[in-house]
Amino acid sequence: MYIHYQAQINTLPICYRKSHPPQWTWECINQRCERRHIKGGSALVSLATCSMLCGSTQLWPQPTGPVTLGSRAVTFNHHQFQLESNAYAPAKFLLEKAFANFNDNVISLVENKDYVREKTDIHKFLISVTILQSGVVRLKLNTDEGYSIIVKTHGNKVLKGATVEDNPVFPYRGLMVDTSRNFMSMESLKKVLVGMSASKLNVFHWHITDSQSFPLVVPSVPQLAITGAYGSGMIYSPEEVKALVEFARLRGIRVVLEVDTPAHAGNGWTWGPQEGKTKLIKDKYVLKQNNT
Repeated sequence: MYIHYQAQINTLPICYRKSHPPQWTWECINQRCERRHIKGGSALVSLATCSMLCGSTQLWPQPTGPVTLGSRAVTFNHHQFQLESNAYAPAKFLLEKAFANFNDNVISLVENKDYVREKTDIHKFLISVTILQSGVVRLKLNTDEGYSIIVKTHGNKVLKGATVEDNPVFPYRGLMVDTSRNFMSMESLKKVLVGMSASKLNVFHWHITDSQSFPLVVPSVPQLAITGAYGSGMIYSPEEVKALVEFARLRGIRVVLEVDTPAHAGNGWTWGPQEGKTKLIKDKYVLKQNNT
């Protein structure tokens, strides 16, 4: 199960807005956003907010089921988020982590960190999640990822005017990253996973080794990384791999690790003679001559 929320947050610094009040707002006219002079006490609407609520649905990825959005936006801050759910272990832990990630994503979009001091239209943003199968915490090809969202008013505690029905068309929505030819740091790989999660991609195909390099540390055969990595600092330890797999799992992504062997073997496999063993691989030109 995955949930996608979209919110528009006013990020213009408070001091700027006071000294230079905006003169323009945006209004939805005939299914398109048009710029208008602000009149009297009319509400300020940004182009991003207007585009989100005007015309065709602007949610991305586009939900596969019916979507309805209200025509009015309201302001809130991340301190007003409150999670409640019927989930029990082990799904409860996964849901709480996903909620924390969602909070972090909202905060990352805010330029003015003091925006929580501004007045909001609501007092509480209650997020109520119903989990149908609390025992499912690992993604598989046959996992049901369908979900529905209903946003409604409850006094002054929740927004109103939105429903979403969504179910992915393809069970495998993947992205392959090749770190055997181009080493990437763990932080860079985490950024890839965060982007995948935002786009609802659910399989990270990690092409971790090839003939160019062998950056994966295998404790039982340490020679592979020692002789095959681009450098001593360009390796992936078992602990780092496990941490990245867990990082991905908390974002609805499973990791498929590709270790090329016996084909596509080169760097990392040349230590045999030095260890008193025979050659672990044959030279490419020899293979080519044999094939011809």
